[in-house]
Amino acid sequence: MSEASRIDPAPEPQPQGSSAPDAVELAPGEHRCAFYRGSEGLAGMLVPFLAGALRRNEACAAVIDTPATWILAQFDREGAVIRSRARRSLRLVTPAGSCRRDDGFSAGRLLSWLDGTSPTRLVAEMTWALRDATGASRLRPLEHQVAAIAASGPAVLCLYDLDAVDGGTMVEVIRTHRSVLVDGTLVENPFAAANAFGGGPA
Repeated sequence: MSEASRIDPAPEPQPQGSSAPDAVELAPGEHRCAFYRGSEGLAGMLVPFLAGALRRNEACAAVIDTPATWILAQFDREGAVIRSRARRSLRLVTPAGSCRRDDGFSAGRLLSWLDGTSPTRLVAEMTWALRDATGASRLRPLEHQVAAIAASGPAVLCLYDLDAVDGGTMVEVIRTHRSVLVDGTLVENPFAAANAFGGGPA
């Protein structure tokens, strides 16, 4: 067969949506939100984001609303090294027990609980905040505290389940992030509220 008539095999398709590893690659100090749908969507966001730090043997943490055993099991597909590091180095925080007070989320309490580990990456599964009867109205001050954590160094990814948010809540979430990830597409948000990042009013 001549070179002219040879047909190269089609390239393997790239993963689409939330499972694409490069879709959740953040720089230190960056604060981004991502929308997902279902358990596979959650794993597709959370695992690539944290695995990047675990590959470099860096400390990382997650505020989770899903059972820890399920979260850790999702790293099994990443190989023995990442699986071992996830079980050894990944700090898992439950909002009710470790970073939440009666009057809401406490970034200071979260940082205290991390006990000086200085994670390079922090993921926050936000389902618990949306379950709260006043969760939507408190999203902005809550996200303001999360942004303050990001400003101290770690990359922070906030995860929102599309099946748990209504239109008004989605607008509020978008207002508090400079970049938003939906179905694997990254959108920069020039209309993000300034006071979500320690600046002036929106």
